[in-house]
Amino acid sequence: MGANSSSISELPENEYLKKLSGAEPISENDPFWNQLLSFSFTTPTNR
Repeated sequence: MGANSSSISELPENEYLKKLSGAEPISENDPFWNQLLSFSFTTPTNR
Protein backbone atom coordinates (compact mmCIF):
# COMPACT_ATOMS: atom_id res chain seq x y z
CA MET A 1 0.00 0.00 0.00
CA GLY A 2 1.09 3.56 -0.26
CA ALA A 3 4.40 3.70 -2.14
CA ASN A 4 4.57 -0.04 -2.63
CA SER A 5 2.36 -2.26 -4.73
CA SER A 6 0.77 -5.39 -3.31
CA SER A 7 -0.61 -8.50 -4.90
CA ILE A 8 -3.66 -10.25 -3.50
CA SER A 9 -1.51 -13.08 -2.14
CA GLU A 10 0.56 -10.57 -0.12
CA LEU A 11 -2.38 -8.82 1.56
CA PRO A 12 -2.54 -11.03 4.69
CA GLU A 13 1.10 -10.10 5.48
CA ASN A 14 0.77 -6.39 4.65
CA GLU A 15 1.80 -4.46 7.78
CA TYR A 16 -0.16 -1.33 6.79
CA LEU A 17 -3.40 -3.30 6.41
CA LYS A 18 -2.77 -5.10 9.70
CA LYS A 19 -2.30 -1.79 11.49
CA LEU A 20 -5.28 -0.16 9.75
CA SER A 21 -7.61 -3.05 10.62
CA GLY A 22 -6.13 -3.80 14.05
CA ALA A 23 -7.67 -3.16 17.44
CA GLU A 24 -5.14 -0.48 18.45
CA PRO A 25 -6.15 3.10 17.64
CA ILE A 26 -3.83 5.02 15.30
CA SER A 27 -2.96 8.56 16.39
CA GLU A 28 -3.71 11.29 13.88
CA ASN A 29 -0.04 12.29 14.17
CA ASP A 30 1.27 8.79 13.49
CA PRO A 31 3.66 8.65 10.50
CA PHE A 32 1.61 5.64 9.40
CA TRP A 33 -0.84 7.99 7.66
CA ASN A 34 1.88 9.64 5.56
CA GLN A 35 3.19 6.25 4.47
CA LEU A 36 -0.25 4.81 3.77
CA LEU A 37 -1.36 7.75 1.68
CA SER A 38 1.90 8.43 -0.16
CA PHE A 39 2.14 7.83 -3.87
CA SER A 40 5.09 7.76 -6.19
CA PHE A 41 4.62 8.53 -9.85
CA THR A 42 7.24 8.26 -12.54
CA THR A 43 7.10 11.27 -14.79
CA PRO A 44 7.17 10.46 -18.47
CA THR A 45 10.19 11.63 -20.39
CA ASN A 46 10.21 12.44 -24.07
CA ARG A 47 13.46 11.92 -25.90
